[in-house]
Amino acid sequence: MKFEATQSRSLVIKKGQATERFKLYVQKEEIPSIVTSPIKCMGKRFDASIQDRDNIKKLEQQVEKVLKKTAADYPASSKLDSTSTLCSQN
Repeated sequence: MKFEATQSRSLVIKKGQATERFKLYVQKEEIPSIVTSPIKCMGKRFDASIQDRDNIKKLEQQVEKVLKKTAADYPASSKLDSTSTLCSQN
């Protein structure tokens, strides 16, 4: 079985911070770091920030855009206004 290192990503955390100091290899191929090569999987972006804050903001923007477009397309039947949000603020 051949493992594709280019199809994978590595994330090394040292003292709570992502680092590129250590390189990981499989079958003599370097696995790219998520710091240098972020990926998107199932609509979620994985990068070195280790937080979901950016993903949540992006989702809120997408929902707001769809709500505004829906309200503009169907003004008579739409009960949504531009201040409606589906996301809670934490």
